[in-house]
Amino acid sequence: MPNWCLNEVRIDFSDEGVDIIKKLFVENKNREEEEVYQIFGSRLVSHLIISFLPNTYKFNFNKIIPVPLGDIDDDTIIDNRIEKWGTKWDVDDIELDEEDIEEGEIFLDFETAWSPPLSVLKHLDNISDYIDVWGFYREDGCQICGYMHNEW
Repeated sequence: MPNWCLNEVRIDFSDEGVDIIKKLFVENKNREEEEVYQIFGSRLVSHLIISFLPNTYKFNFNKIIPVPLGDIDDDTIIDNRIEKWGTKWDVDDIELDEEDIEEGEIFLDFETAWSPPLSVLKHLDNISDYIDVWGFYREDGCQICGYMHNEW
């Protein structure tokens, strides 16, 4: 069982950065349509309902820095993730509405196993001059904490 590292991240971006952010976050439209289909049993009804909902996006390490799965054993996958992301598991359950992205500032709170995803945040910060990433992490079990911004 890992020690959990709490991460608080702020991503600032200009109007020029909106499209970049949208491409880096995974759009959830298809998943939502499938869930609505399971409820109503009709593709037409589910498509109509989804067309009235705003787009939602999911923050996902693998979208920012892909780690191939392939036919690799579990230990190798975990080692690859630690090397590329700075932590062994992807983040879960961080969804944003399109309006959140349009405002030019995103706040994320999430936990990671053992350590913060410094590689992911550094990569995100370096993708464009239109994007600026700030963060704070705290891991109480090992009593470490830190601040992340432009000193990557």
